[in-house]
Amino acid sequence: MSSLANYVMMIGNAVGLIGFTALAHDKLGDYPEVVPGSDNAQREVLEALFIWMVAFASVFVFIYSQFVLDAYYPYVPLGPLNVPLHSILMLVFPIAFVTLVNKWQFSDLGFRKSFYLKPAVFVIVIGLLWGIVPALFESPDPIPIPLLLYYIYTPAFLEELVHRGVIQSKLERALGQQKAWFIAGILFGLMHIPTDFFGPIAASHGDIMMSFLALAGQIAAGWFWGVLYIKTRNLVPCIASHYLIDFASGIIAWFM
Repeated sequence: MSSLANYVMMIGNAVGLIGFTALAHDKLGDYPEVVPGSDNAQREVLEALFIWMVAFASVFVFIYSQFVLDAYYPYVPLGPLNVPLHSILMLVFPIAFVTLVNKWQFSDLGFRKSFYLKPAVFVIVIGLLWGIVPALFESPDPIPIPLLLYYIYTPAFLEELVHRGVIQSKLERALGQQKAWFIAGILFGLMHIPTDFFGPIAASHGDIMMSFLALAGQIAAGWFWGVLYIKTRNLVPCIASHYLIDFASGIIAWFM
């Protein structure tokens, strides 16, 4: 695919996700009741930023050691896969923090039995449709089954847990719904700076413009899932949507 075609696809991705965000914001019913506010809003914001910085440092060290230094990085064997240590730290640290320090329950992280159906269907359907768009431009390679299973955990589950379940939820307690999804979406995009500018995106394209366009798309995706997380009041539909957007093309490649 030519550079121009790549630019068009990446711009279309960001613009499309912003459009879906606006549609969800305006047309998928009212926002649900706000979660109970924090007794100390400033502390809540600082804790959210602290968790984000720890997660960012974890990603930065992993990407920098692998793609810049070409140095050793610890992995944990898991069946046929080797799981990078940072993906375990990003699971354990935020959960330990909010359960031990803030006394959260799992329902506070977005794992609830109930959800709002209309936004849940919307976020999953858009995830599927948006995920197969790349297959319309080029023939994707099928993703091996062990990797497809692993990708359920990371990035889909792990990123939604950290960014929506923890960071956005804490921001909502401090700042309200609208500021929470907007700021959390930007933080979600910024988390990908190592990936975009000296990691896999940079290695694949070698084009600084593609890195910036990828970052724009990730911020837009953060807003999209942020609004839909609030409107569904459940993390699972956002996890499914995230997985489909990232890997639907690699799944349907098995049947092409």
